[in-house]
Amino acid sequence: MTLARSVPAILAIVLLLIAYPGNPSTAVAQSSCAGTSIDMSTTTGSWSSASCHSPNRPIDPEGPGDGIYYAVYYDIFVPHTSEVTITLESSTDTFLYLLTGAGRNGEILARNDDINYDAGILNSRITYTLEPNDYSIEVSTYAREATGEFTLTIDGIDFVTLGDDGDRAALIALYNATDGDNWTDNTNWLTDVPLSEWYGVLTNEAGRVEELLLQENQLTGQIPAELARLDKLISIFFENNRLTGEIPSELGKLEMLKGLNLNNNQLTGTIPPWLGNLALLESLNLQGNQFTGELPGELTLLGNLDTLFFSSNAGLCAPTDAAFQTWLQSITNSNGDLCEEDATPTPEPTPPPPPATTECSEHISNFATYGRTLTSDCTSENRTAFGDHYASHFTFTLTHTTTVEVLLRSQYIDTYIFLIDDEGETIVDIDDYIGRNAGFRKALQPGAYTVEVTTYRNANTGDFDITFRRPEFEALKALYESAGGADWARKDNWLSNAPLSEWQGVQTDSEGRVTIVNLLANNLTGEIPSELQDLTYLEGLYLGRNNLSGAIPRELGSLSALQVLLLSDNELDGRIPAQLGNLENLRELYLSRNRLSGPIPATLGRLDKLYRLHMAANELSGSIPRDLSNLSSLRQLSMSDNRLTGSIPPQLATLDKLTHLYLWGNELTSGGFFLRLGDMDSLRFLDIGGNRIAGAQMLPELHKLDNLTGLGLHDSELVNSDLLDYMDELQALDLEFLNLRSNDLSDPRILVGLSRITTIQRLAINDNDFSGQLPRSMTALTLMRIFYFHDNKGLCAPADAEFQNWLINIRDVNGPNCTAAAPTGARALLVSKALADSSTLPARSRLSVDIASDAHSLSLLESIQPDN
Repeated sequence: MTLARSVPAILAIVLLLIAYPGNPSTAVAQSSCAGTSIDMSTTTGSWSSASCHSPNRPIDPEGPGDGIYYAVYYDIFVPHTSEVTITLESSTDTFLYLLTGAGRNGEILARNDDINYDAGILNSRITYTLEPNDYSIEVSTYAREATGEFTLTIDGIDFVTLGDDGDRAALIALYNATDGDNWTDNTNWLTDVPLSEWYGVLTNEAGRVEELLLQENQLTGQIPAELARLDKLISIFFENNRLTGEIPSELGKLEMLKGLNLNNNQLTGTIPPWLGNLALLESLNLQGNQFTGELPGELTLLGNLDTLFFSSNAGLCAPTDAAFQTWLQSITNSNGDLCEEDATPTPEPTPPPPPATTECSEHISNFATYGRTLTSDCTSENRTAFGDHYASHFTFTLTHTTTVEVLLRSQYIDTYIFLIDDEGETIVDIDDYIGRNAGFRKALQPGAYTVEVTTYRNANTGDFDITFRRPEFEALKALYESAGGADWARKDNWLSNAPLSEWQGVQTDSEGRVTIVNLLANNLTGEIPSELQDLTYLEGLYLGRNNLSGAIPRELGSLSALQVLLLSDNELDGRIPAQLGNLENLRELYLSRNRLSGPIPATLGRLDKLYRLHMAANELSGSIPRDLSNLSSLRQLSMSDNRLTGSIPPQLATLDKLTHLYLWGNELTSGGFFLRLGDMDSLRFLDIGGNRIAGAQMLPELHKLDNLTGLGLHDSELVNSDLLDYMDELQALDLEFLNLRSNDLSDPRILVGLSRITTIQRLAINDNDFSGQLPRSMTALTLMRIFYFHDNKGLCAPADAEFQNWLINIRDVNGPNCTAAAPTGARALLVSKALADSSTLPARSRLSVDIASDAHSLSLLESIQPDN
């Protein structure tokens, strides 16, 4: 008769997770539904009971079974408008769906059951004309719970030109064409590390290049045509380099491009008309080059363009025809010259200068970029050294405390900037902010402000761009848009004009600067945006227990004020960014239960203020960095359930403040670590089970751990003599938690010995070779809260009232009762009717859940420890 305990009871245990209150199975349950990116025309797979269940196949409530249809998902990217044919073949009767977007939740574009039912062709096929974008394919079956193998074939996409290899080749071509050896920063270029770790390269979750951020990086030479292979490219930032030659026509294939920034180089030639084919283009910056001729009329096809800068070239100008000018006026931000209508235009008379209040000042109602020109018409009242300094003035009004950034850029003149409040007091007076450009970032109180744009030297004229930003507002907006904000469970005031402190989950300091973003368990999907780097005063970022995917942005490593970073229980993948080692004030880092892979960055060893580091249940590999021994403040270290190899660094024993160490479920060896256990005076919880470590190696050193209260030696090849020889040491430790599951234990003397550890609260001896009745001396363990003894060779609980009353008072039990016919016999039925009907047994205790046996959950110790 199996004693049972309820799901609520187990959930109560799980709420004590060491990282924070969360369900460790969340990410696991969803991982089987993740789409696999396809990089070849033919793919094979299979359906099984472990497959994801289709949300699209119709369910027949009157039919047999539970209406489950197994499904597998594949993601594809279509780089060009194409007629695509998708064929699903299997000996199992198939069913096929084509969905919008990557993932399983898109809109259904097409579905197909049979290619030709009348001809008996029960395979499935979809032919559909697709625009450039991401799509998902659901591979399912006609019959419920059908299993089998299948082949998926996709025609119409040239997979040879796609993928990491194509992107890598394109970037190598860029490096070679622009003298990459002499770039200001070429970190990781031409190496085998993921492209996302190459300097200035941002990728999507599939590893495809989306952005090239190589501004001010001393690129010299011509833009290579091979960049056209980056068919997922969204943004190119090549400004302030030394690029020459013409814009290669092949870039017209980049149909996903939204931003092209080539300003302040030495590019020549005319502007190619194919730019008009880039329908998604939003920003085009060509100023400060040697371009000539007219802007092509094809640019008027760019309906999404809101920024066009083309000033300061060698003759580049905008056509004066009515159609082009009407389109140009619709562009929010633009600058540049008009073409002359004839060779000798009649100069217009110079009008008298208007009053300073109208000519020299402009009110800004939108935070954006504005292109303007300094002239002698207006002069500075603040910058007066060595004569007149020409100036422009911009005014704006704030209704609540806001962090504002203003950046003044000019290619040819050294700039200067002032900020004046509504009482005329100068509160910012600055020359160089970024390089020789002027600007500031400051938290401003409600009121009216004036920004004076001027120059370092007197009587300088020229073009400039001035950008007004609310970096914190824009960072939070980026998070909302990138992480599916429309579907959040709680989103009060997000994207509204309310103060940021009134946005759900956002806290600010006395100056209105964002210090906390807490969106735990709020149904976030999508990716974490790099724009969060603009929350420069952020102390806590809590995004755990959501469905976030993609890589952890390395830009988070610039958040120097960050103290807590909590990203556990998501679907994040890729490597842990080495840049997180720059978070000098970080105290808590939670990355558990994601899909992170690769080595643990040695740079984390720089975090000398860190006292909690949790990375359990990922796919991390390689050895444990010795640098982690530099974490002198560390209290808790969890690296369980990964793929770590090598020996446990003995240097970890120098972490004299460490109280919790969880290394179970890897492929580690002991090395010399156990010999130094005596140095770990503060250690209270230690779990090294499920590695390449024999538990017998550790038992002789237990006497050194005076403060140990929790021990995990599960899956450790323990035999009877191991424990019997060191039972005195175990009893001397006053253990509260002991996990001995999945060993080779059978001697009943071990159970008698364990029953003398009267401090025990949680004990797992399941999956061993014990038989017979539990000794009645177990009832001396009056503090017991969790007791697992199932899956042994006949071990059972005595049926007498005294022993049963003791069991009933334990919150969570998993194991059989002895039958009346065979009190020392083998396994009993699942539930004893007499026990289930007993008025003394709480109703919540009739179900059994074995957390400890779940390969994706935490160990018995780690899953039930509070964070103290």
